[in-house]
Amino acid sequence: MINIDQVSDNDAQLIRVYHPTTTQKVDGTGGATQSTAYSSRTLVRLMADGKLYYLLGENPTATSSDVLLHDAGGELIWIDAGEKVSVLDGVLHITTLN
Repeated sequence: MINIDQVSDNDAQLIRVYHPTTTQKVDGTGGATQSTAYSSRTLVRLMADGKLYYLLGENPTATSSDVLLHDAGGELIWIDAGEKVSVLDGVLHITTLN
């Protein structure tokens, strides 16, 4: 179960705070490279070192037609059990959140 702390900003708007646990670094600078598979559905934060492409799946191979991620911001996504992340043209940091 995801442990989410709820705190408020100055306007009393709720802000979700996640607790990072582990990070995988996937280097796709030399060609499409896969992360290790996840054993259960997992919420992760994706952060890129530069521009890259990524694809989720059981045996994915990212191409330049897949999801584009820039280093200007990250993404929060769910990865399903058995899935991996394939990365192309950059380095991706995949941090597990709970």
